[in-house]
Amino acid sequence: ELGFPLGSTPEPEAPVAVSDVGVAPEGERTFVLEVGTEELPAQEVSSAARQLQALMSDLLTKQNLAHGDVTVGATPRRVTVTVQALQSRQPDRSNRMRGPPAKIAFDAEGKPSKAAEGFCRKNGVPLEKVERAADDKGQEYLWAVVEQKEELMLGGGLQVRKSKCSGGGLLAV
Repeated sequence: ELGFPLGSTPEPEAPVAVSDVGVAPEGERTFVLEVGTEELPAQEVSSAARQLQALMSDLLTKQNLAHGDVTVGATPRRVTVTVQALQSRQPDRSNRMRGPPAKIAFDAEGKPSKAAEGFCRKNGVPLEKVERAADDKGQEYLWAVVEQKEELMLGGGLQVRKSKCSGGGLLAV
């Protein structure tokens, strides 16, 4: 007999209780999301599955989360996505951030302006670590290397937002 969702999905691992928001299960986990819907027209079921597959893959890539296969199942009343081997944390990374133009960042005496101070404050970088360099177009800017520590992504709470869609669309990001 066919169950919900249509077809078969391997049983997920047993849930791990997270007692502290700052602590998440380490390593790879299986992530399952099931969305109940009102009765969808037959042509919209496959459209919803394609949208969810593309949006979930894009979201995981944008969030810099390593993952395995993303599979989607859909029926007229349910849409599910299963992500295999999803990492619970983002890796440490560093980004080179462009600040204000150098001519605006310092006054005539070479002292930092409010723009330079604001750039440093926003990115948590001391002024001594900021450098002047030209971009691709030859314009001189302030640049800073901003270190971003790993971030907890799973186990710290999930925010769900309801949205009403029109025109046959199912998902909105």
